[in-house]
Amino acid sequence: MALELQKPDAQGLRLLLNEALDGWDLAASPLRAFAHRWASSGREVTLVLSSADIARLSEDIRRDRDGLAAAPNVIVASRSTDAAASASTLLAEVWGSGRATAWASASPAQAIPGPD
Repeated sequence: MALELQKPDAQGLRLLLNEALDGWDLAASPLRAFAHRWASSGREVTLVLSSADIARLSEDIRRDRDGLAAAPNVIVASRSTDAAASASTLLAEVWGSGRATAWASASPAQAIPGPD
């Protein structure tokens, strides 16, 4: 993914995150630093969570999410639960200049944020 983001025509990255967000420490997550780094290079970074997952977030995680979304070029978006179920294997997309590269997995667990 990093190689795709380094291409001169790369305009943005979309990461689709699934479930198990209850114990997620967004403030300490490497994902936060990654989002800030790529967004500061002028690329759009969108973190997409299901609306059901967003509804279950603790107040602390909501605050961290809102703080991350306040950064320039960072967007935190939601998708319907139905869309989350049908797209559960899509992990990420990098797009730019009429092209897109996507990453997917047969295991929806790969889209759960964690220490790795």
